[in-house]
Amino acid sequence: AYQQMTTTGQTAISPFAILDAIPEPDRVGFYQSFASAESLDQIAELIYDVLSACIPLDGMLFNLLDYKKAGLTCQYIKLPEEFKGIEKTYLEYCFYLDRVDANTEAFNKQKVIYVTAENLETFGENTSSRFARWLMTQMVVVPLRREIGPVGTLALLTQRGEIDPDRVEMIEAFVSTFIPRIQSAYRLSELEAYSEKFQSANAEQQRFIRFISDINNLNNTESIYKIFCKELLLRLGFTMSG
Repeated sequence: AYQQMTTTGQTAISPFAILDAIPEPDRVGFYQSFASAESLDQIAELIYDVLSACIPLDGMLFNLLDYKKAGLTCQYIKLPEEFKGIEKTYLEYCFYLDRVDANTEAFNKQKVIYVTAENLETFGENTSSRFARWLMTQMVVVPLRREIGPVGTLALLTQRGEIDPDRVEMIEAFVSTFIPRIQSAYRLSELEAYSEKFQSANAEQQRFIRFISDINNLNNTESIYKIFCKELLLRLGFTMSG
């Protein structure tokens, strides 16, 4: 069933109502794949596959709250085929919360935003630019939230007409069940990035200690000069010195 009753007697959308729109084998495959998915990209790809079977979906962005930047950073992006080459340039792009944009509007007001050619100018120059550049006919931005508060936005892009608002309600309910997994995967990727930076810094520190030790063990100017030049080349990225 597409709907269920809440404790207050109001009708609520079932989180898995959207899955009724796809064949049973695909539904089973989704559950199996989701159970083994670990990275944010894997989870987002599975969600994209489900949604694209239910609505005219040509692109999708997951933007998650970044407290340090006071904005929403793009952690997953899938664009129409003709724009695949620029996807990486938008990863980590930040939608600052104090600037006008469809994503910040959805996040700050905690409501679904429907962007079309008719109301495009309402959402600022950046939204207008993306809308035109990616040949969209509509963009729908869904706020993502947990009990603790808002955590990001999901932007749905289409080049083929408009997305049914009833389906958007089902999508909002569906995606909300996966937000804890999405956030956990995001935090894990942050920790892995920090770990790589730490290991890199530690390796650099050890190399510098060896350099100082080598200098201290030398007793003639020419040898010191050679080692110093070699270190300088490594640090500055030059190929020769004189």
